[in-house]
Amino acid sequence: MNILLSSDWYSPAVNGVVSSVKALSKGLILRGHNVLILTLSNDRNYHEEENVIYLPSVSVSKLYPGARLSVMYPRKAYRRILDFKPDVIHTNCEFSTFLISKRIAKKLNIPIVHTFHTVYEDYIHYFWPSTKLGKMLSRYVVRKASSISSLIIVPSAKTREMVLRSGGMKTIRVIPSAVDIERLSRYDIKLREEIEKRAGDVNALKLLVLSRLAKEKNIDEILIYLSHIRNVNFVLFIVGDGPYRKNLEDLTKKLNLCGKVVFFGQADPNDVSSYYHACDVFLSSSKSETQGLCYAEALSSHIPIIARKDDAIRGVVIDGANGFQYENEDEFRKSVMFFYEDRSQIEAFGKRAFESSLMFSIDAFSYRVEKAYLDAIGKVLP
Repeated sequence: MNILLSSDWYSPAVNGVVSSVKALSKGLILRGHNVLILTLSNDRNYHEEENVIYLPSVSVSKLYPGARLSVMYPRKAYRRILDFKPDVIHTNCEFSTFLISKRIAKKLNIPIVHTFHTVYEDYIHYFWPSTKLGKMLSRYVVRKASSISSLIIVPSAKTREMVLRSGGMKTIRVIPSAVDIERLSRYDIKLREEIEKRAGDVNALKLLVLSRLAKEKNIDEILIYLSHIRNVNFVLFIVGDGPYRKNLEDLTKKLNLCGKVVFFGQADPNDVSSYYHACDVFLSSSKSETQGLCYAEALSSHIPIIARKDDAIRGVVIDGANGFQYENEDEFRKSVMFFYEDRSQIEAFGKRAFESSLMFSIDAFSYRVEKAYLDAIGKVLP
């Protein structure tokens, strides 16, 4: 098949949508398909790189940090896509590239398969002052994208409920996005050692938060809970950047955690595996994930997880096997102490973590999405 993947987000941006699109592209190509990617440039210029088309765009960071909107759809972009003759278009965002994808699908009479990566109700505070009106707008976006699509893909049951709650299409496939397990198994030994040295004490329990530093990620909770754990030798590495970083740095000072928290800033995507492998336990307190690829990345890096209980990680973080889910401060504290008091459990849980990460392999992901494409255009796999 010839497959057009469209997304408003792509490299050099770093987020779950980018990771999913890149993993899917790799998997589909390995399965013998031809893939063309349509995305937005970081400036007003049109350009192409290998199999990626970058449309001119402008920043709309006032609406959402890092977001961009296309300013024009050059004719050469249309010609390039029409010459490619896609059999199906897989859209991964609901705005700029979705609009051009809609026009192309109509002209070529081909189906759109759409993936919802975002539970917009959790992001209302960025773009709308009224929660009620914001929810109405987010549900309108979901219904509109659903009405144009032949089939909807979501990465988790939580996202499926969001689509149904919004009145969207009921023909929905739950297909967890993939991570590049092979890439995450490799890391830079020197960088890992440099990261470990930042802990100061080799005996410290090294905890990791690797995330966009935004309000909805709820990282405040981790800092507050850790500040209440006394007489424990730990260090928290916070890797990532975002609009909420200054708030977290100020809170760290207020809680007297400066000697126990290290802010690394945004990591190069090629270095992410070194951070996972340098730490003992991965932490997340987010309640806004649709799937949370960071969980899959952590598991495939042999690192156990302590995460706030959420429908998005149902069946992913399994209590007592590859980590723990918590609902309150006491459960969080007990989970941290479990690994602190018996370090041998880190390796045992890490082994089971890797085993459970195989469900997120690129091959499994691309196979299931391929089947969705074929179903969308009226075919079935032999």
